[in-house]
Parts: sequence; C-alpha cells; structure tokens
Amino acid sequence: MTRFHRTLLPLVVVALVAACDDDDDPAGTDRGAIVGGYQASEFRIDFGATERDLLEEGGYIHLELHASGAMEATVFAPEADEGGEDLLVDVTGTWELDDDVVQLDHDEDFFLRDIDFVFDEDDFTLQGSCCSDPQIFVTLESLPVPASS
Repeated sequence: MTRFHRTLLPLVVVALVAACDDDDDPAGTDRGAIVGGYQASEFRIDFGATERDLLEEGGYIHLELHASGAMEATVFAPEADEGGEDLLVDVTGTWELDDDVVQLDHDEDFFLRDIDFVFDEDDFTLQGSCCSDPQIFVTLESLPVPASS
C-alpha cells in the first residue's frame, strides 16, 4: 500500500495543479497577441451638439502593453484641459485581459481606465468608448514590430 501511495500521490498532485491553472483568459484572446505598442487611429470627443476629432487637431495616444502586465501611455489633446489649455498626460499602471477585453488600471484620474478596450485580432486594434457628456471614442492600432537584425 505504501508503494501505491508513493506512486499515485505525485500523479494526483500534478493533475490537480494542472486543473487549477490560473488562466485569466481560457476561451479568449491569447495575452501574448496583445503585448506591444499602439497608437490612436481614432480619438474623438462627442459633446452631443458638437464633436472634436483630436487626431486632426494634432492630438495623439501612445500605449505600450508589456508582457509583465505593466502599461504606460501618453495622451496629448490640444485645448482639451480645463481653461482650454493643452492636455498632456503620462500614465503608468497595469493591464488585464478578460476574454477579448483589455482593461487599463492606473492611479491617475484619467479616462483611459474607464474604457473597456475590445481587441480585434483580425486587424490588431483595441477599440472602446467611455463617459457621457462628453463621450470619448478611441481606437488604437498595433504598431509594427521592428524587424530583427
């Protein structure tokens, strides 16, 4: 009986550990497919009666998602801060993947953490919107990976 326990117990432990794998995304997008740099291809603010295309006005969003779960972003929106000043914000934090939705988390009180970005693996974009009055629309395109030398 002792030999049976010594042989079977390790197999049971391995099976239990494999069954309890802490996979946050069992049926959705592979986390590795999302890692990398992104830039805005859409950055609009809709005030209801009027709308601003911040990209046309010189605005931008750059986002970097790291394999470690860290993230960093820079957002520039001309004349979008209180008082009509230019808005330039750098944020750092983390990101999570739930199925095909990327959620950013950072300490700054800033709209990026309020958007559930849906990942489209056909064209490698993250797209979402948030807020009301005004509503903010953002689409981020994956930056090409530099060729290795």
